[in-house]
Amino acid sequence: MLFSSLTFVYIFLPILLVLYFLNDKVFYKNIILLLFSLIFYSFGEPILVVLLIIISLLNFLSAKIIYNTKNNIPFYIIIALDILSLAYFKYINLIIDSINFLLNSNISNINVSLPLGISFYTFQLISYIIDVKRGTVEPQKQFYKFLLYVSLFPQLIAGPIVRYQDVAQAIEKRECSSENLINGLYRFSIGLSKKIIIANVLGQMCKDIFSVEMGRISMLGSWLGVFTFALQIYFDFSGYSDMAIGLCKIFGFNIKENFNYPYIATTITDFWKRWHISLSSFFRDYVYIPLGGKYSGQIRNLIIVWALTGLWHGASYNFILWGLYFCIVLLFEKYVLIKLFKNKKGLLENFIGRVWTIFIILIANNIFYFTNFDKMISNFKNMFLISSGKMSDALTVSLLKENFVLIVLSVILTTPLVNNLMENLFIDKKRAIVLKTILVIILISFSTINMLGQSYNPFLYFRF
Repeated sequence: MLFSSLTFVYIFLPILLVLYFLNDKVFYKNIILLLFSLIFYSFGEPILVVLLIIISLLNFLSAKIIYNTKNNIPFYIIIALDILSLAYFKYINLIIDSINFLLNSNISNINVSLPLGISFYTFQLISYIIDVKRGTVEPQKQFYKFLLYVSLFPQLIAGPIVRYQDVAQAIEKRECSSENLINGLYRFSIGLSKKIIIANVLGQMCKDIFSVEMGRISMLGSWLGVFTFALQIYFDFSGYSDMAIGLCKIFGFNIKENFNYPYIATTITDFWKRWHISLSSFFRDYVYIPLGGKYSGQIRNLIIVWALTGLWHGASYNFILWGLYFCIVLLFEKYVLIKLFKNKKGLLENFIGRVWTIFIILIANNIFYFTNFDKMISNFKNMFLISSGKMSDALTVSLLKENFVLIVLSVILTTPLVNNLMENLFIDKKRAIVLKTILVIILISFSTINMLGQSYNPFLYFRF
C-alpha cells in the first residue's frame, strides 16, 4: 500500500484515525497502531510480516540478555544475524553474480522477494542493539511496544531511520491533541502533494527521455534527464519523509527531520548534512566514529562508510561506484577546495559553491540512475557531446516546453523561500489552524485529482 494511493488516503487512514482517537488510554492506542502497522506492511508480502516479527523478537530478547549479562557474545551474534538477514534478502544474487564473474562459474540466482523497508528497519534494529550495549538506552520490557517501534507504519517502508531513544518516551506516554492532528495532516498533505503533483510528473518526464535509445538522446536530453531525476528523487523521498513525519505527529510521535533543503548546499559536505539526515547520522555514529573517525585512519574510514552507503542503496555495483564517487569528492573538498576558499564566504564564493554542488550531484545521479554500465557511459558521452553530437532533439524540447512551469516551480520549492513565507502567515496560532485546515483540503483535493489520472506512481526508496 502506498501513502499516495486512494486506498490509503480514503479508507485505511480514516478508519485508523477514528479507532485511534476513540480511545484515551495509551495502551489501546499502541495496540491499534501496532495492528494497523502490521496490516499496512502485509499489503506488500503478507508472509514477510512473519520475518519482521521473528527478527524483532530475536533483537528484543538479545537486548535483554546483553543488558543483564554484559556479555559480548549475544551482541555479536544478533548484529551478525541482522546483517546476514539483510545480506541474504537484498544482496544474495549480487554475491552469486560476483562469484560467477570471479570464478567463471554458473551458479543460478535465487528467486527471493525483497522485504519492503528491510534496509530501514534493519538499521533501526542495529541502532537499538548498539545503544543498549553502550548503555544509551534501557531495553524495552514489553515485546508489543518494541514491535511497535520497529513496525510503526509511517516510517517503516522508507524511513526516516528512527532511533529507539527518539520514540521510547512517546511509546509510554504521549499527547494526541487537535493541534497535533492539524499540524500532522498539514505536513502529510505537503508530502503527498510533493509526491503526486511534482515527483510523479518529473519521474515520467525522466522516464520518457531515457526510454529512447541512448544513441539518439541529445546533450540537452541527457542533462535534462539527470536534472529531472534529481528533482524527482528529492520530491519523492522528502515527500515520503514529510508524510511519515506528519503521520507520526498525528499519533503523538515527534520524528526528526530527514531533509533540510539539500540543493541549496554550497559544498557536497554541506549537502550530506542536509540529505537523508537519518542515514548520514547512522553511518557517522555507528560506523565512522567507532572506526576512529577523523582521529585514526580518516581516509580509510570514509572509504568504508561511503562504500557501505552506496551498497545500502541497492544490490548493484553502480551504487557502490556512486558512494565511492562521493567519497572522492568529499576528500577533494577537504584537502583541496577548503584551502582555496579558506576564510572566503562572499556572494561569489557561495554562488560558485552552489554551482559546483549541483554539478557534482547531477554527475552522481547519472551513476545512480543507470544500473547498466553501458547505458551509464553512453549517457555520460551524450552529456558532454562525445557520442550523439546533437545539442537538442524534438522530444526533449517538447517535454521542456510542456513542463517548464512545473520545473521552475520545483526549483523554487527546493529552497526555503515558500516555507519561510508560510511560516510568517502561521505566527498567529488561531489563524494558523484555519489556514492549515484550508490548505489540507486544497492540497489533498488536488492530489486526489492527480491520483485518479496517474499510472506512474512508484516510491523510489521502496526498493531500498
